[in-house]
Amino acid sequence: MHCKHWREMGLTLVTYRLPPNISLQPTPPSAARLSSVPLGGSAVSTQRLALFAVSQVLGKEQNKMQTCITEDLIEQFKRTWRTLREIVEKTPEAEWKAGSDNYLIPARLTYHILFTADLYATPMSYEEYKPHRTYKLNWETAKPEELPSREMMMVYIGNTEKKVNGWIQELGSEGLLKEQDDYDWTGKTPLGRALYILRHNQNHIGEINAELRRRGLEGGKW
Repeated sequence: MHCKHWREMGLTLVTYRLPPNISLQPTPPSAARLSSVPLGGSAVSTQRLALFAVSQVLGKEQNKMQTCITEDLIEQFKRTWRTLREIVEKTPEAEWKAGSDNYLIPARLTYHILFTADLYATPMSYEEYKPHRTYKLNWETAKPEELPSREMMMVYIGNTEKKVNGWIQELGSEGLLKEQDDYDWTGKTPLGRALYILRHNQNHIGEINAELRRRGLEGGKW
């Protein structure tokens, strides 16, 4: 695909070949931008103007793509938090800390989802993170009566959502693609870690929903 830019004040038409996945509309550069471009001879000036205009448009396209990556990630996470909130709201109090075994307890799995997201959405290692835990509980061995209440989990969901969103936004698209040293089992980059958290959310949300339906109760919607 070709990008054609007409130039003002009698400048000739200049054509540059761009990658096939980028489409640009013919738009003359503004007077302010033209005035900031150093001019030489007429042919050189025309080339410089054309390259300047193309670089401006390409820069905007790249910024849009980078914004889309973070926005899409946050949107997908938002849907899991919404489902989890619905689970917490709909689960009867008598069923919240109960289960057919010690694992399939809605309170335990909900806490595990949030603790894991809270841990991984940070630049800190696990040892650095431990003093900052919201709840000092081992999600696997805590007694059912020790697990947080539904009200406490609703607050925890909101705080964790804000933390994950802030972590993604602070990294940005470039930071998401850098190599990471901590939590290498989640992926080679923070993007891999974000996707790991997302998969983890969905996996355990599915477990809670299946268990609630087995009990004849309503779960959270997709």
